[in-house]
Amino acid sequence: MKDPKWDEVLAVAIKPAGEDLLSQYSDLKWADDPSQSWASKVRTIYDNIRAYMRSRMKLPAEGERILDRHKVAAALARAIVEAKPLVPKDKNFLSEGAFYANEALALESALSIIVSFGLDDAHGSKAYKGYDLSWIFSQPFVFPACNEKPYRQHLHTAMKHAVCRRKEDSFDEFLFANVLFLLEHHHVQSCQQMAEPAAA
Repeated sequence: MKDPKWDEVLAVAIKPAGEDLLSQYSDLKWADDPSQSWASKVRTIYDNIRAYMRSRMKLPAEGERILDRHKVAAALARAIVEAKPLVPKDKNFLSEGAFYANEALALESALSIIVSFGLDDAHGSKAYKGYDLSWIFSQPFVFPACNEKPYRQHLHTAMKHAVCRRKEDSFDEFLFANVLFLLEHHHVQSCQQMAEPAAA
């Protein structure tokens, strides 16, 4: 990422999602390691994952061909989960919801990337298959219906388990990118069902 884009990611995706979580869980705070800021740590990990993904896809380290939004979002999610920018105020106490805080932060930040890139794609485009893309990506994200607990929480749990395995590359960013692609597809289809086709 270039610096302006990274600043946008911090301002649009990570910080708002983090502040929302901090408002929900009073036992959390941003990590304040004096040797390296949480934002710098997330970016360092993200850059390494991004370089690895480009190498796996046989893309040049830099160039005109960029990673699609699902892979960018997945790389960012993994970086957040590994960096753990949200930490407990008291190491001896952590509420059940706060236990999944970094996974929640990773998911919400990833979804913000998808929405932001989706709105960029929609700019200047009147409609997609008869539907207004700007309207679709402006709607709250629609997840698949799920019993027992919300789909979001199932993803938080899955992400936590992936990291808790403590094996190298246990969080597969390519797999998670596909999950994000399918979630976006579900969201778009759900919004299409809710709306009348836009005028051509």
